[in-house]
Amino acid sequence: MPIPFVAHVVQFNYDHVVLYWKTYLKVLFTLAAIGGFKFWTMGRSTTWERKMNGMVVIVTGGTSGIGKRVVEKLALLGAHVVILLRSEPDQFTVDFIMDLRERSNNQFIYSEVCDLSSMLSVRKFATKWIDASPIRRLDMIILCSGLSLPPYVDRQVTAEGVELQWATNFLGPYQLMRIMRPVLYGQPGHRDVRIIAATCSSYVLGDIKFDDLALDNHPYPRSSPWKVVGNAKLALMTYLYDFQKKAQNHERPDNMPCNIHTVMVNPGVVRTPGFRRFITLGRVWGLLLYLLLWPFWWLIIKGTLKGAQSFFHAICSPEFGATTEYLLVNECTMIEPSRKEIQDPEYAEKLIKAADTQIDEIEKQYKKKGASKKGKK
Repeated sequence: MPIPFVAHVVQFNYDHVVLYWKTYLKVLFTLAAIGGFKFWTMGRSTTWERKMNGMVVIVTGGTSGIGKRVVEKLALLGAHVVILLRSEPDQFTVDFIMDLRERSNNQFIYSEVCDLSSMLSVRKFATKWIDASPIRRLDMIILCSGLSLPPYVDRQVTAEGVELQWATNFLGPYQLMRIMRPVLYGQPGHRDVRIIAATCSSYVLGDIKFDDLALDNHPYPRSSPWKVVGNAKLALMTYLYDFQKKAQNHERPDNMPCNIHTVMVNPGVVRTPGFRRFITLGRVWGLLLYLLLWPFWWLIIKGTLKGAQSFFHAICSPEFGATTEYLLVNECTMIEPSRKEIQDPEYAEKLIKAADTQIDEIEKQYKKKGASKKGKK
């Protein structure tokens, strides 16, 4: 009868049908809650795709972490990818490129040596690129490389005497962009040229000292090295904002409008090799603890594929090619920078002057070394 059946259902007395059904129900609710939380922590994904056959893209940091995902995406889209490496490719890099060529059916994936922590290495690569005649095609520069030292690690400097994090996160990309500027300006007016650079939320903590950019004369924040990274990211964002403004004001010989589009991308906290090194403090016991807590990190922090979604969005979305304004992207959404200094032209000019002075001093050292070697010969 209908009435007894309804009464039986309402009473939730299913023990004679499924044993321990209440336990199963609790487990299902728990798994659903975990799945919903994980879905939320993964962030947004882009839905845009783009055909990039024949387009030439330079990528830094393209062999690991988010940069590796970006390179794989570009290869699948058909782009000609030039991966910048710190040194000559080792067997791992060779295998990665050969495997990617096979998986993507794209043979136009190459590597070039350009160590962003070395101003000399950057100049050698960029000079070789701009010396080509006619001007080489260049559709996109993607700056994915980054470095953040773990806390309680001593200050590290490059062979040129520059603080390592400052050189890798700002000075090297700055050197690359200032030398490659003529190539970017020389691209045909119909070409959509994009500059995409990675940043992080630490730029909010940046406090740049123009008389001591790399904190050579100040105590190194050993317990909080992210302050140095914050300085570098704030400097990079400020410079690229100024770069975009100058590109807008540049008068092209063909009288066509500006075709350069600058996008900063904040991927958030991502489980990259850099994150693992930072969170483990660069210690073996830290790595063991990290592995023990792996389910926790998996749950609350997104992986590299999800972390790269904002980069995919900046690469593929047509909205970035339709505007010449400086843009900051987080979770596939355009947002406003939190620091007003980024849009301050006087602040940018002070930064550029100080950075040029620092690079000039480094290059003078190389000239002196070269002259001394010639004298000995």
